[in-house]
Amino acid sequence: LNQGVFNDVITCIEPDGDRGFWYGSFANGLNYFDFRKGTIQQFQNIENDPNSLNHNNVWDLEKVETGGLWIGTLGGGVDYLPKGGYEFKHVGDENNQLSDVQIVDILLDRKNEYLWIATESKGLNRLNLKTRIIKNYKYQYNTENSISSNNIRALFEDRSGLIWVISDQGLDKLDPLTEKITALVFNYKFSVGSINSVEEDEQGYIWF
Repeated sequence: LNQGVFNDVITCIEPDGDRGFWYGSFANGLNYFDFRKGTIQQFQNIENDPNSLNHNNVWDLEKVETGGLWIGTLGGGVDYLPKGGYEFKHVGDENNQLSDVQIVDILLDRKNEYLWIATESKGLNRLNLKTRIIKNYKYQYNTENSISSNNIRALFEDRSGLIWVISDQGLDKLDPLTEKITALVFNYKFSVGSINSVEEDEQGYIWF
């Protein structure tokens, strides 16, 4: 790792089995470290090259079972890199737009049906991986079935398939089957704006 990896501000890491790992960086794009060769391969945005990475601020990564890689960027939306490929596909190029390009988290569900995409200030997006149709979820004042805020921090899928949406206004549960959204209400003093992540233990309890 003496080729400059520690000069990067690393934002996310995605293992690639025993071969190596992908890592995203702030301003220096997407990188792959190969264990066997001891080398680092870098992918960056190239001006006037539509097949290059959309933006060099890589914020989150999700690997697909087939070996492809989803890339969430802070400033360039979401890209997909096929296994062994060098040409990036950009989400939203089919006139089916994301609500924003400032991506803070992405989540590939266990069924590989949807890619959930969280934005910094313009809500949640759901990409249907079969039809490539994008649905936007945004905060709506005085509306029951609405996310609590457009300022999303993170996403989590529990063992039952529910999507937990963490925002500056607390926690929402979204059922992908019914699309019902439930905001969690706490009956004790608690700073909902302090929630940054969610985990589930072996007993099915949710921790945040």
